[in-house]
Amino acid sequence: MNDIVWFRLHCTVGDVLILLACALAVTGLRRSTSWLARPRILDFALITALGLAYTSFSEHVNLGRGTWAYSELMPLVPGTPLGLAPLAQWLVLPTAAVWFAARLSRTLPE
Repeated sequence: MNDIVWFRLHCTVGDVLILLACALAVTGLRRSTSWLARPRILDFALITALGLAYTSFSEHVNLGRGTWAYSELMPLVPGTPLGLAPLAQWLVLPTAAVWFAARLSRTLPE
């Protein structure tokens, strides 16, 4: 398998697992799965904050280890060595996933 394809697949699967772990954490904090059907602003904030925290930690560790490096074209978060794109996706990804899950849950028969 082409290295570029492998890295893209690896990162995509990793992002899905991070999102799933964040959703499970919110479910544990809420002690119910019902939050997915009618998420509150706090639920969106929690899942986004958890994703941002994990991604920030992971980016910091992997950049420090030299596991990967950014292109010179990657904009950085001011005052940090962290790429803007990996963190910005966590402002969009959890919100979109929870919104779609809520819409889907309302269309399914009970």
